Amino acid sequence: MKRPLLLTAAAWLLGELSAENMKSRIASIIIYVILVGITAARRESEKKSGRKPVGLIWLGVLLLLWFSGKYRMTGVNSQYRGCMDLPDGQEVCAEGRVKKMVKTEYGYAVFLERTQLSAGDKTMPDLQVKVLFTENPGFKVGNIIRTEGKKAEFRESRNEGNYDEKEYLHADGIALKIQAEHYEIMDCGYNEIREYLTGLTARLCDNIMTVCTKREGSVIKAVVYGDKADLDEEEKELYVKNGIAHILTVSGLHMSVAGMGLYHVLRKRFSFLTSGVVSGILIWFFWIMTGGGISVTRAFLMMLLRMIADVAGRTYDLKNALGFSVLFILMENPYAVFGASFLMSYSAMLSVLFCTELKKAIQTKRKSIRFLFSVAQGFFFWLLNLPVTAYFYYEVPVYAVLLNFVVIPLLSILFLAGMAASILTGLSVYAGRFAAGTAVFIVRIYHALCSLTGKLPGQSIVTGQLPGSRMLLFYGIVVICLLVFLHRKRRKKAGVLFLILCSLCLLLLVFYPQRYQGIQISMADVGQGDCTLVQNSNGHNYLIDAGSTSVKQVAEYRILPFLKCQGVGRIDAVFLSHGDADHINGVEEMLQSNDINIKTIYLPDCDGYEDAWKNLLELAEERNIAVRRLGSDTRYQDGDLTFEIISPQKKSYDDINDASMVIFICGNQGENFSSI
Repeated sequence: MKRPLLLTAAAWLLGELSAENMKSRIASIIIYVILVGITAARRESEKKSGRKPVGLIWLGVLLLLWFSGKYRMTGVNSQYRGCMDLPDGQEVCAEGRVKKMVKTEYGYAVFLERTQLSAGDKTMPDLQVKVLFTENPGFKVGNIIRTEGKKAEFRESRNEGNYDEKEYLHADGIALKIQAEHYEIMDCGYNEIREYLTGLTARLCDNIMTVCTKREGSVIKAVVYGDKADLDEEEKELYVKNGIAHILTVSGLHMSVAGMGLYHVLRKRFSFLTSGVVSGILIWFFWIMTGGGISVTRAFLMMLLRMIADVAGRTYDLKNALGFSVLFILMENPYAVFGASFLMSYSAMLSVLFCTELKKAIQTKRKSIRFLFSVAQGFFFWLLNLPVTAYFYYEVPVYAVLLNFVVIPLLSILFLAGMAASILTGLSVYAGRFAAGTAVFIVRIYHALCSLTGKLPGQSIVTGQLPGSRMLLFYGIVVICLLVFLHRKRRKKAGVLFLILCSLCLLLLVFYPQRYQGIQISMADVGQGDCTLVQNSNGHNYLIDAGSTSVKQVAEYRILPFLKCQGVGRIDAVFLSHGDADHINGVEEMLQSNDINIKTIYLPDCDGYEDAWKNLLELAEERNIAVRRLGSDTRYQDGDLTFEIISPQKKSYDDINDASMVIFICGNQGENFSSI
């Protein structure tokens, strides 16, 4: 059977998904039935041709892997539920091996693997946990430690679209978070290689910061070694908004440049075996230095298979290598499939696979066609990442497809120049500065391009969180396209037309707006404050107050993610009841960030309290946003929705709360509801 590893990975993955909710279960069973059908059809073909019934054997193997994936996910679910059932503040005791230690804003976070957890009469083995320390405990990688403390609370999502620490850590394989109170080292033995490489990475990152400014240096060390500790928040946000944040994580491209480049150089003087062993060891060292993230692990495994294939004199198969890496990662951490790193990495590889098959299908020597194909590669890379981007970030950067034409080719140069600067600075600061010059220049180009596209109209399209059914349909169409190009014998005009139609369908799946039927009122949790979103069937959005005195940067962390998750990229009107901070500071923050388009702001029409609106009025004027006053007996109607202003009257009030705008909201045309 061709590509057995790809099929086994698919069976394992579908088994894992079948252990989740009912929708995932139904979808995975349907796809699995299709896989079984393909295998059964192959078996019938083998019967007719008189070949050995390999298809029957594979049918059993796929069934075994499907059940194995389901069993593995069920076991992990049981472990996580057991940890979540423990009340916050529960006294716990954990004994495990130190995997890594990270300096944080509030102290140090130590990640333990192979941990046995005890809580009262409950014992849970073989967990990964995150232990928080206020001071540096001085552990080394590989130490076995025993710590006593309390179960720390996960920062759960307060609204749809807000950051959920539990989901993030579970996708990283972390079952529990503990606030340490007492600890002791049970075994002082440590992993000398990992400890040395961890220290070496820290020194190399310090070298970069020595010869660069903080802004450029923090970007360079994030690109080269994955260290984002000093990354400037504004710079990071700029990259995220423009769709090039992928360069801030050590990706498969970095591993390919470092590993395969070295391998090909060694091949010129040494045998396949010697070159493969030396390159493999050095790549493994680099994998440790960069933290062993999912995308790096995928690239590491695929390159190892490439080298093994060369040594064994076999042909390297990209699809089989992808299947092997999926199987390896999901066996280790089943929950990785729900994380952004896994989905981003493999959607990128799907685009590589798609373009590879498209290139085979075109098979032309005409330069104009080859140029158009190189342009199309960038487009398909952007297109096939759209569902994952829309699912996790709720918006799609429009100009990312153009930016990446410049960003990706320069990334290899930035990586090599940054690595050279980190090494040479240890020998001579002058040599380090010379090498860093190229890297700094490229980072400045990135910054300038992002700043330019940020000023262009329609920088991003807010899609809302893409439903899982649309994602499944999207990638189903992609697989159909791949099958068409794999099996069509005449692959010219009809195939290209089919590809264009499929691309249009894929774009519609992502960008087609999700409209509510009727009127919907949603109240966001902003702590001490208020924020209410009102939507009608015309697709118009209204915000009543937006502020908080208990949550810092409430718009960035609570309001904007919530709005974007709902698919709201434009606010048709903001009604502000009065000028207290817990009602308006979120709006002021949104006006400063320019992350969302606000058409009109309505304020209560009464005498006094003008100082409360001063900052907001200045910001609105800078953005050319209309500000109007509304008093009692004023009506604002939009289709099936009516806002009737009951108060205030045009007079002075002794208390700012008495001067608040009071709104009576009612539905028309069959919408039988009202609200104040």
